[in-house]
Amino acid sequence: MSAVEVDSKSVFIDDSMNDAIEALRSYGVDSRMINELKVAFAKRIEECQFELEEFQESSRELEQELETQLTFCEKRNKELEENNARLQYENEALRSKLLKLSDESQRQILELQKELGESQASNERLTRCIRELEQSNDDLERAKRALAASLEDFEQRLNHQIERNVLLENELGEKEELEVVVQRLKDEARDLRSELMVQQQQPFSSLVNETRRSSCLPISNSNNNNNSFNLNKSRVPTTTTSLSSGTETPSTPNGTPVKQSRFFHPPSSLKNNSITPNSSPVSQQSLPMLSPSTRISALNIVSDLLRKVGALESKLASCRNIVPPGTPKNRSRVSSPLTSPSTLKDIGREVVHKE
Repeated sequence: MSAVEVDSKSVFIDDSMNDAIEALRSYGVDSRMINELKVAFAKRIEECQFELEEFQESSRELEQELETQLTFCEKRNKELEENNARLQYENEALRSKLLKLSDESQRQILELQKELGESQASNERLTRCIRELEQSNDDLERAKRALAASLEDFEQRLNHQIERNVLLENELGEKEELEVVVQRLKDEARDLRSELMVQQQQPFSSLVNETRRSSCLPISNSNNNNNSFNLNKSRVPTTTTSLSSGTETPSTPNGTPVKQSRFFHPPSSLKNNSITPNSSPVSQQSLPMLSPSTRISALNIVSDLLRKVGALESKLASCRNIVPPGTPKNRSRVSSPLTSPSTLKDIGREVVHKE
């Protein structure tokens, strides 16, 4: 924008401002307010002029920049035209080269198709060979599975037979141990029978001696003694019957039950004496385990022995009752290994160890 135009605009603004001031004065507006408006308008005018100058400066800079860009674009356009011409030339060269390559590639495709046919034929032949090999492999795998199944069956039967042999060996060992136990119990039963016979003979021998000794007494006393002897002899079979049965309760001549002898110890005492860890030199863990049938048979044998011992004691008690009053009591109390507490404890200890 030129300086003339700026001056004309400033003159126009001054004229307009003067006209406005005159109009305000004609309306009776205060002069002070008019001056303030004049100052404000003057300030606003200065600001507008400053903005106008800045706008003109930026416009000039923008114009120069646009001229520079235009020059650069013209130069770039020229370069692009040169590149276009060069690329067209190269395109023609590449097109001719492409035609040559297409001809060559067509020839190669024909050759590759021929090779592909040959490869397919060989592939089919190899496929047939692979199929035959797979079939033979399947046959071999089936044979292998059958062989593995038969081998597994054989191993199972072998393991079963080994387990059976182990069980038979264990049963054989238990049988041998049981035979040893039975033989020992038979020996003890034989000893008990011999001791029983000795115990039966001693009371009757002492009774005969007392009878002979009482024959020297007066007649009245001998009659009384003979009557009592006959009465006691008549009661001896009752005690013998109770001994043979082994289950009946022994009785006195008056029919009252006989108290248990001090020589007999109940099974509870045997059990308490046998389950202590230090009661036997043989440890309980070192003894083999027996089958339930073996335990039951051993317990039955021991119970029979205890029953016989009880019957023997009842017979001894009845024999003591039929001894004449003048006979010393020490003769009837015969100590025997049959009724000794140590023998009964040993029997109970062995049975508990076997269990």
